Order: sequence, then structure tokens, then C-alpha cells
Amino acid sequence: MSCVPVFLCVLLSVFVATGNALLCVTCSSFNDSVCTGNSQSCSTGVCGSTKIRNAGPYWHSSIFLRSCLNVTECDKQGTLSNQYMKTTSSSTCCDTDSCTPSTPSLPIENNIENGLTCPSYIDPIIEPCSITSRTRCTGDQIRCMRYSTSTTLGSSNSKLFIGGCASESLCDRTSSYISAPGVTLDVNKLCTNNSNRLYHSLSVLSLPILLVLSCLFLHPYPSM
Repeated sequence: MSCVPVFLCVLLSVFVATGNALLCVTCSSFNDSVCTGNSQSCSTGVCGSTKIRNAGPYWHSSIFLRSCLNVTECDKQGTLSNQYMKTTSSSTCCDTDSCTPSTPSLPIENNIENGLTCPSYIDPIIEPCSITSRTRCTGDQIRCMRYSTSTTLGSSNSKLFIGGCASESLCDRTSSYISAPGVTLDVNKLCTNNSNRLYHSLSVLSLPILLVLSCLFLHPYPSM
């Protein structure tokens, strides 16, 4: 049997596999502005846009990312908050080569307390064993979340451990990973039904996700 037909079959399979990969624009912007960049091949997932806004008592920061996203992280909005900061996030997706997802809209703020209280902390070293601070949850934040995030900015890597109140949508995945030029985020999450019982969530981005950037790209509010 000639090896030529076998070689052609192998060559064809390579081109077919490559042709199935979606091309997505990847870029990052450390403000609310939509970014642009080059397209890269995404072996899995779809093309996504993610907007994150973090705010504390005297500072705020924002980031806009375009990247490959898991389809389960598409069209999500959510809020994570504790005594020290609040993060809102939103993501949108599209599924054609180098497509442009619609610009994500952040969720509307709702400060009405819903009766849930959650452990509240931020620690750059390790998740606290004993947590005395608690946050009163508001709006659609009906879950308590504890999560760790590892962020790489260029050659610098930082970790952060966070606990607080979270929207249901942020508990659709137990982990999230996003990579754009200059930024890589790896998040692991654990959600609770209440402040005393932990269970593995089904969990986002989403986000979510990105609170450590608040410590690296802080923008003080202008003096009044």
C-alpha cells in the first residue's frame, strides 16, 4: 500500500483541525475604553469582551479585556462586595472569526439589604482561618463567595484571597481562566448558600475576577 494516501490524510486532518479553531481579537485596556488588537486562534470557546470595575472608599480601577472565553461565561453580569471593596463585572460573546462582541454593560447598583451576611476579608498571602468581619449583602448578592486569584502582569505575578457577598451568576463555575496580551488571570471559587455552610458551586467570569488588579492599578478619586 502506498504511503502517499496516508500522508495526504494526515495532512488533511491537520488543516481541518486548524480550520475549526475560531480566530478572536485579544487585547487589554486598563480603563473603560474598548481595546483593539491582533487575532489569535482559540482552540475552544468563543470570542468575548469582559468589563470589570473595582471601587473602594477612596479609589477605583477598571479593566476591559477581549479574549477567548468559555461559552458558559458569556452574557454574565454580577457583583462581588465586602467591607473593603466592590467589583462589578459583565461579559458578552460572539462566535465568528475576529468578530466584535457588543460592549458589556455593568449591572445597575442595588444597595437594598437582602438579609444575608458573609465573611469579609482581603489577604495577599493566605486565606484566613478565623474571619471575624462580616458584610451585609445587598441586591442579587445571595451567595457568600471565597476565592483566590493569581494575576500575571507582564513578568509580575500576584495572588489575592477574597471573601464577600456575590451574585448568583458569579457562582456558575468553580474556576475561571482568561488570557489577553499582558494579562493572565486564574481564579478558583467556592460559593455558599449561607455564611456557615460551604459547598462547591457550579460557577463565572467572569470575572469575574480581577480584584487583584485593584491593588496594582489604583486610581484615587479626585479631591472635592
